[in-house]
This record gives sequence, C-alpha cells and structure tokens, in this order.
Amino acid sequence: MFGKNTVLCWTFILSLGNILSGQALAFSSENSIHNSHAYPQKITPHPGVGRFKLKHNSGKPIIACYGGIGLHDLGNGQWTSYNITSKSDVDLLIDKCRRYGINRLYIPFYEEWTPTNLLTQPPANSPDMVAYAIKQAHKNNIAVYTTIAVFGVSEKDKPFLDANPGTLTCDINGKPTPYMFSPAYSQVRAYKRAVILEWLARYPVDGIQLDFIRWPYFGYDSLNGYSVHGYDKPLLNEFRTRYHVPENFKPEPNDLRFCKLRAEYIDIFIKELRNSLQASDINLPIGVYNSSAYGRAQSFHYVCQDWQSWETQELVNEHHPMFLLDNMTRLTRAMQSLIAIKHKSKIFGPIFLAEAFEPSQGFVPTPQMCRDAAMRLIKLGCDGIWFCRSSEIEQYNLWPIVQEISNYSIKSIRQKHFDPMYENLLENGSFTDNLARWTYKCDGDSNNAILAHCENSSIRIDLSKDAQQSLAQSHRFCTHPAMAVRSLQFSFHYKAELRDVDSTAQVLLCLEYSDNHSETKSFDFHNQNDWKFENIVFRVDHNASLALKNATVQIVFPAGNGTIWLRTFEFIYDPLDNPLKN
Repeated sequence: MFGKNTVLCWTFILSLGNILSGQALAFSSENSIHNSHAYPQKITPHPGVGRFKLKHNSGKPIIACYGGIGLHDLGNGQWTSYNITSKSDVDLLIDKCRRYGINRLYIPFYEEWTPTNLLTQPPANSPDMVAYAIKQAHKNNIAVYTTIAVFGVSEKDKPFLDANPGTLTCDINGKPTPYMFSPAYSQVRAYKRAVILEWLARYPVDGIQLDFIRWPYFGYDSLNGYSVHGYDKPLLNEFRTRYHVPENFKPEPNDLRFCKLRAEYIDIFIKELRNSLQASDINLPIGVYNSSAYGRAQSFHYVCQDWQSWETQELVNEHHPMFLLDNMTRLTRAMQSLIAIKHKSKIFGPIFLAEAFEPSQGFVPTPQMCRDAAMRLIKLGCDGIWFCRSSEIEQYNLWPIVQEISNYSIKSIRQKHFDPMYENLLENGSFTDNLARWTYKCDGDSNNAILAHCENSSIRIDLSKDAQQSLAQSHRFCTHPAMAVRSLQFSFHYKAELRDVDSTAQVLLCLEYSDNHSETKSFDFHNQNDWKFENIVFRVDHNASLALKNATVQIVFPAGNGTIWLRTFEFIYDPLDNPLKN
C-alpha cells in the first residue's frame, strides 16, 4: 500500500497498519522507533483527508480560531482548552463556534490525548477526543486544521529526545535550550514530519498549521536584535564550508549570511513535508504562524523566518501572523510588510488575545479593540481573521464580537475611506464628540466652567476669569520591554487669544514607566491669530527591564481672559521610528 518505490522497515509497516485500524501502540523500552529513524516518507492517508468542503460566503471573511478541542470551566472563573476528555466539552466549543460564526478550528493534537505510536500514550480506555471533535466540527460546517509546534519541545517528545540527545538548539555560548529542537538535525525534521503524517493517516483533517516553525524567540533574542540561537554543529559546519572560513570560526548573530542559513533549514523542513504529502497523494493547504512583533524584517532577524522565500518558492499557502493586539500601529505596519510580498497565499489577520494584556490591572481585550483591528486588517487586504484562543474568547466574553466580525462584508469595508495604518492614541482626539472621553477639572469654586463649542471638528474654549482648568486623557502601553515604545509623536492645531492670564497655557505629557518613575514634557501655547501646527517628536526611555507603562496628556488653561481653539489633537507612534527600518 506504500508504493513500489518506498522502502520501510517491517516494524513501522506493522505499526502503521495498527494506527490505521484504530489501535494505539505503546513504545518499546528501547525506543526502537526513534533509534532506527525509520520514519515514513509516504503513507496511506485517512480516506477523509481533504474531502470536507466548507460552505462559506466568499464575500465574508473566514473566521478561524486556535485552541484545544473543548472548553472546560475550572470553577474559578478561568477556562482551559487543552487536555479535554469530555465529549460535552467538545460539544460546547463546537456549538459556540457554529452559533458565533467561527468556521475553522486549529487544534493542537499534541496537547490532546491523541492515540499515537510516536508520542506518549493516553490513559487506558480514554476516548479518542480528536476523532470525535473532527466529526462534530464537520457536521457543523467547521473545518479542522491540525497544528503542531514543529521545533518546540513538549513532554511528549521525551522518547525521541532520550533516543536523540544533542538535538536541541544551542545559543551563542553553546548552551542548549530545553524548549527548542534544532532544524539543522535531519532526524528532528524526519521525526516531526512523521508525527504530522501519522495524524494524516488517522484523522480526516482539512489542513496543516505549522507552529514554532522558527528558531527560538525569547526576550533576549528580540532585545538583542538578532537570534542568538542556532549555534549547532551541522549548521556551523555548513556555514564554514559554504563561506570558506576557518573550522573554529563562529559567526556573529547579526551576520546576515548566518541568518539566511538558519532560515534555509526552516525552508528545508517545509520542502520535505511537501514532498511527503505529494508522495502520499495528499493535497492540503499548509499554513504557518509568522513570529515577531514588527513584521518581515524583524522576523528574519529575531527567528530567522524568511517570508519572502516562503512566497517565492510557494512553500506556504496561508500566513497567520502572531502580531499582538495592544498596538494598532505596530499591528498594521507588521501586516503591511507581509501583504507587500503576497503572491498566491492567503493572509489571516490576527486577533491575538493571549498576549500583551494585564488582566490583573484591568487591561484586557475589548470588543471595540477587536472590531477596530478586524476592520483595519480586512481593509489592508487580509482574506480572513484568526483568533487566539477559544479560551480567551470565553474568558473575556467576546463571542458576540466574533459573530459581528464573521458577518462583515469584505467589499464594503474595502470601499470605505479610512487609513488602516493611522491610529490616534487619544480617544476623540479630533473632538468629533465635543469633549467626550476627556476628563475635566476646575481649580477653585468658580462657576465658570469650560465653555467648549464644536466648530468643524474643532473646539473653542473660553477661559475662566478666576480659576485654572484642564482637560486630561490617558493611554496605557504594553510593558513588555521587547515591545517597548521607542518614540512618540505629538501634534495639534491651535489658535490662541490670551489676555490677562496668570500663567502660560500648556500641554503637559506625563510619562510613567514600568519601574514607577515618571517624567513630564511641556509645550506652551502662544498668542496666535492664525491656525498653527505643532509637531513634536521625542524619544522614550527603554531597555531590557524598562518600558513605558502609561502616558497622560493634560491641556492646562490658565485663569484669565481669552479663547483657545483646538483641532486634531494627535498622539501617535512616531512613524520615523519604524522598527522595520532599523
């Protein structure tokens, strides 16, 4: 059944036959499978692989979701979506996906109790929840992609790691990381490819999602600016041979030749997987999770993913960037760097709920944040939206906004006139709603409160004769140092007629940092008969342990006589400090 040109050891043929018949196999104590490297190059796929056809209105975005195969309430207000063993938990997730518009699920089979010959075994007599989840999903018009942490190390990889010590990737100091295999080792690539093929032999999946298809991406790598991993024997040997350098030569992390070579080994895995699929007459889309916060250039430097190569060689059918949701400017810039090289692939815009938030501080994803991101992503050219993860959708009660986004008209959004890459961090910074979302304060007991009059997207503010008054608004930033704000741009239009004032009219910008120190920057208003545009760009402190946490804009109006007109009060990330260009 494997074809006349395929040579497999009888041990694996018998094992695979048992897999296809639904029997789970246990490891031998000697880990013979992992020692022999007798991984299949070709399989007989499950008859349902690639047969499910999603019924979908092409005028609306496909809505995908990453997570386990169920939702389970832990009883303390928290939800989990991994290691589910109850059919009712599966039914809960599938029913919610159906009702709220999700029509594709990315299920990490690694995290579930999957009967397998290559990974650790499920508990005795446990049901095959993956098979049940796929069956229920298809019945409810939901496609299922299997997702695998390609070079990530799970506890289920222990048998392979025990049989193949020394296959972890090492940093520049020669220290192996316990979290990541090195794609430079052929046995690592063969093993992870075999895991995927085994799933395709057992389950009627509709696509393949490659997670951890990268070199390590930890804080040190991103703060360093280049990946400090990949100092592995086969890769270093290849580098020294290719570039004719001494046998003890060690390239620097920022050596672009070294970045390119590390990226090539990632490409090799995808090519080998495609060859195995083709040999097995399997035609499934391959999707990837694009890692980085800032986009294509940074991904190449940080994790050695070469998106341009993936597109040029047509290795990848779908991109699912893991860009964070807390910063629309960074999100849209990063997406644009991917969309700019799009060839035949599809791009799914991320609604990433799992990172960059601080629930304990009240900083959580909101419906408006999800709505704003989805509109921008579709306007930019994304073919669909993917949510990470189902448990966060549940935790933050975002199912209604998921349903709203699933009904968006792609055509209508793209016909609207708005700049998807523009973001004023001040809510109502253009005064379209008078003074809504600005906090007003008046010193003293004056009855003369601020008088604000809307005039063509601007406001006219009449000063109080005997009391200082102010307007204020705050914006919170992600405090992860790897994604620290580097600079900001502050701009506004104003006119001013100031008479008999007791002090200068000012804009104060208070910056609060993650170590709790703060600094204040001030900008003065001057008498100005015609509209004047002020544009101030300034650097923000950041390092490996310091990040901007909060910025408060305060407009101070002194006591006295006069009037100030304000228009388009903007507080944005400095476009000149675009990390993609660094």
